[in-house]
Amino acid sequence: MVKINFYKINKDESSSVTIDGDRLLFSIPKPTIVQPSEIIKIKTGIIMKVPSEHVVIISTYPDRPIAAAELFPAVVTMDGCASETELELAVKNSGRGQLNILPGVPFAVGYVIRTHTIEFGEFEPDAVTPSPKEKSVPQKKNSFSFEVK
Repeated sequence: MVKINFYKINKDESSSVTIDGDRLLFSIPKPTIVQPSEIIKIKTGIIMKVPSEHVVIISTYPDRPIAAAELFPAVVTMDGCASETELELAVKNSGRGQLNILPGVPFAVGYVIRTHTIEFGEFEPDAVTPSPKEKSVPQKKNSFSFEVK
C-alpha cells in the first residue's frame, strides 16, 4: 500500500479526488462549461505529495459519463519532485456541443506506480550483417491518361 498525502486548499468544497480501489478518481470542485474544441485548465483544489520512488500517471477517465471530455495532453505524470502547487488538469471538449462538467463526476483517473532504479549496462551485439538489397521490380505501365485544359 502507498500513502499519498493531499492538502485541500478550500476546506469548504467537496473533495475533487477520491480513492476507488487501486486508482484515484479526479472530479472538479465547481461546475464548469467547456465550449466545443476549447481547452481549459481545471483547478482541482488540491495539492498532492507523491512519495519518492513512485509516480502518479493521470489520464482521461475511461468509463466517463462525459463523453467529450478528454485530458489534454492525454497523460499527466507527477512524481516526488513535483512542486507543491495546486494540481491543474487541462480538459479538452472534443465534442460538437457545449460540455457541462459537474462536481463529483470523474473526468480523470490516476494510477500510482512504483519506480525502480535504472542501471546502464553495455553489451556486444551479435555480428550484424547487412541484409542484401532487393532489386525493385519495375512497375507496369498504366494505359490510362488524362489531359487538363
